[in-house]
Amino acid sequence: MCIRDRALISTGRTNQAEQVLREFARRPAVEGKLLLADFLLSEGRDKEAEKLLLQTLRDHPDDTRVHARLSRLYARRADWQRHVEHLRQALRIQGEDLQTSLPLAVALAAVPQQAMREQARAIVQRRLAQDPNDAEALVVAARLDMTAQPPDPSAAKAKLRSALKLDPQLVPAYRLLAELELADGSSQAALQTAQQGLQIAPADAGLLMVAARAHIRARRFGEAIPLLEKAIRLAPQDSQVLTALADVYRRTGQPERAVSLIERRRPARRRSASEWLQLARACEQLGQADKAESCYQQVVQADGSSLRSLSELMRFYARQGRFDTLQKLVTEQLSRTPDNPMLRLLAGEVLATTERPPAQVRERGRAILDELIRT
Repeated sequence: MCIRDRALISTGRTNQAEQVLREFARRPAVEGKLLLADFLLSEGRDKEAEKLLLQTLRDHPDDTRVHARLSRLYARRADWQRHVEHLRQALRIQGEDLQTSLPLAVALAAVPQQAMREQARAIVQRRLAQDPNDAEALVVAARLDMTAQPPDPSAAKAKLRSALKLDPQLVPAYRLLAELELADGSSQAALQTAQQGLQIAPADAGLLMVAARAHIRARRFGEAIPLLEKAIRLAPQDSQVLTALADVYRRTGQPERAVSLIERRRPARRRSASEWLQLARACEQLGQADKAESCYQQVVQADGSSLRSLSELMRFYARQGRFDTLQKLVTEQLSRTPDNPMLRLLAGEVLATTERPPAQVRERGRAILDELIRT
């Protein structure tokens, strides 16, 4: 691929970039097909990428790069069986012993299925039986402690501290320990741990994110912003980093920056519910009520009409004083799922407790709550 072609892709000229990549992918070499697949994945066109990668795999069954991309694609789709299957194939081709493969254990530990986590635990136990001072295996064991039933954060932190004594350069241990300390409410300890890790790996987006969250927890928003801005440059596809930065921009009176950030970084067709929510709040803060309403509706659509997303839309209508629209939304939702007590509680609370509603709105809210109490 020539310099001009790479420049087209780097500057985001999507149509021209796709034409270049499709032409490159017609050549026999695998590299062009992988670049096109990466482009399609970055555009959220997973089905096209999957079809291309499976076709490529038929011609190149031992190419670990194809298996690795399929593994990541299926993980994104939460198709855990095929995710692990392609990872196993890639590792097997590389000559890994799957009985003690740490990359396999890491992947299995992240799968929300207990059977696969038990496979990860077995791999870690075999590694630690061979070498009790295997610091990387201790980190995976700590992660498994956190997904156990019930979770055991004390055991996890003890393993991570042991791992760091064995290998003070082990960045994943700093990252996970800082996350656990933050979850415990120890913001200062989490910040110190993250900073220690950042001395070793200053370009680790995960550590930057934890450090920023510790500052946010302490309401030091100004100190969080440069950390998040660096993290988003390092991990532009990370939705958590994107939404955290947009949220901090809003909290510091810069909603226009939040809007620009999300619209520039994420095309509408690829926005998650949390990204739509930050955009909605920023637009509302800017007084762009029509655009905010559209974004709140996208939150509901992207989040499958969850109670959280419906609450955001209902409370938006209440804040705007659009009580007729609010009542219509409540009626529609209650008619769809009349036996959902949590939805009835939400609707009743919004109608009964919103500021300055018409009397009939408040009365309807109280009636819904009274009926809920009786039943």
